[in-house]
Amino acid sequence: MIKQPNGGLRIGLARGIWALVSGLCLLASTAFADKIDVSVGGFSFEATNARNKSSKTISGFGSYRLGYRRTFMDHYEFDISYSLVATEVIGGDLSFGLDAGVNYYPFSVPGDIEADSGKAFFVLQSLWRPFVGGFFSQRSFQSVSSQYAGMGLKFGTEYQYNEKLSVIGVLRYFGLSGPNGSEATQIDILLGGVVQF
Repeated sequence: MIKQPNGGLRIGLARGIWALVSGLCLLASTAFADKIDVSVGGFSFEATNARNKSSKTISGFGSYRLGYRRTFMDHYEFDISYSLVATEVIGGDLSFGLDAGVNYYPFSVPGDIEADSGKAFFVLQSLWRPFVGGFFSQRSFQSVSSQYAGMGLKFGTEYQYNEKLSVIGVLRYFGLSGPNGSEATQIDILLGGVVQF
């Protein structure tokens, strides 16, 4: 039997390349998740008018939010939603409008972490995913037929219930400016569910 002089080197090189390729495949990659969330909760709304020096505060249960979120980069997600506040839970005076912003997840990723070696595939999901975000808000008020707009901050967390469902809790604070020197601030405390697809 004749041995090739470089046979051992070729086999070792092939094994090294295979190990390198397998290792690169095992490196985790973030799955760019799409999410839809529905939240309900309480609100506190305060409006002031500098011209006539009047103010009004309303609070109660009746804040509703339907949102769509899309992951980008590793720790961020776009967040666009439609919000409705009803002063009497379902009826009464209404305010409604769009919110658009960005959420940042400092300790986790917004979606899944996936790894695939070709022979095995796994998905890693954080049980708790706290986040902070900023957003632009636009509101229309039914009673006064006027438009308000402003910026806000939110703090929240998601709890992963199963592979596709999670529970979300959010605290939102935002300031709004309207016509004739009117200003408003609103605080929402929301609890809801998230579907990931």
